[in-house]
Amino acid sequence: MEADAKSEQPLEIKVGDQFLYGEHAHPEERRKLGDFDTVDVKKQGDGFAGMQRVRVTFRIKDASPQGFRYKACQWIFAVELTSVTDDRIEGAGKDTRPTRKSIR
Repeated sequence: MEADAKSEQPLEIKVGDQFLYGEHAHPEERRKLGDFDTVDVKKQGDGFAGMQRVRVTFRIKDASPQGFRYKACQWIFAVELTSVTDDRIEGAGKDTRPTRKSIR
């Protein structure tokens, strides 16, 4: 999750005893395109486990009258958090490329 610290979009996090939910606050323009980046994990043993879901829309130049088209891609990553405190979250994400899909 190191990218979150460098991201231009703030990360909004809700933490409960049995769950943690995080969402990047994307600008309105990206939200209108359907983009999102969320983390949803539940308590499992001493840590938390769940998924991060990301959708990014790319603007691609082409020969159409408007000169571009949009292409959206989605990714899903497994997330394991080993420590959650009031001022720090530690853990790792795992790439799950077989679940990656492109949306036309």
